[in-house]
Amino acid sequence: MPLMMTSAEAAAAAGLSPSTFRSYMARHLAPAPTARRGNIKLWSVDDLQVWRPDLIAAPAPA
Repeated sequence: MPLMMTSAEAAAAAGLSPSTFRSYMARHLAPAPTARRGNIKLWSVDDLQVWRPDLIAAPAPA
């Protein structure tokens, strides 16, 4: 399973405020959520890296 982030985590990783990230999502300028856990939308780190490769660093190996 890919590594996942909440919208707040995705925004922080992209160097954006949560409201800016939500605005980008509403205008289809950010990737759509990959999954949901209850009411929480989740984004895959891989999708976010494709969207903003200049800002979102690859996770460190475990």
